[in-house]
Amino acid sequence: MDTASLNIPHFRLVSYQTESCNASITTTGSYSCLRASFAFRRQVQHYILSLYLPLALFVIVSWVSFWINPRTDGTSRTLVTLFSLLGASALIAYFSDQLPPVPYTRRLDVYTGAALTFIFAAILESAAVNYLLSGTVHDDEAKGRFFRAMKSVRVDRIARAAFPLAFLAFVIVYSCATFTLTLDGSDSSGSEDSLFIVRKSSGL
Repeated sequence: MDTASLNIPHFRLVSYQTESCNASITTTGSYSCLRASFAFRRQVQHYILSLYLPLALFVIVSWVSFWINPRTDGTSRTLVTLFSLLGASALIAYFSDQLPPVPYTRRLDVYTGAALTFIFAAILESAAVNYLLSGTVHDDEAKGRFFRAMKSVRVDRIARAAFPLAFLAFVIVYSCATFTLTLDGSDSSGSEDSLFIVRKSSGL
């Protein structure tokens, strides 16, 4: 039987297997039975276009705050990162409702958690820069304000390079670990990931 044309939304039937049972013992007696096992592969293109790429864009948008001058527009820095965090959280919550609950951490959870971590780190960076420029009663002298301003500029310059490089490294490692290990539908430990392979068995 050709399985290429058999599919359900977001899944494709990879293979199926049938076998007869010697006996099925129930409270009413023993009966012969037929057991069927189905292996479905989740079609990940939908998640790449609707979740992975939008989350990456939210992370990149949060980096825009590093190029906004905190001395003239500190509020915009904070709003950019906060809106990125809220948008990413709403997107993750929407897709979490579409997936079945499982008692273990999915690879998709690793990516979404990392994306939120990068955005939250951008918020902390903006807060640190605003703190350096805020000054205190003891920092009213021009020299003290100058050194604080220089430190804030240095923090922004480091963040402009560190954040993209760190996120790029994560994406490369994540992609290699995820798509390489799931070529055969299982990871190195032999357990199947619910994002890619779903196996169903039923007795008839």
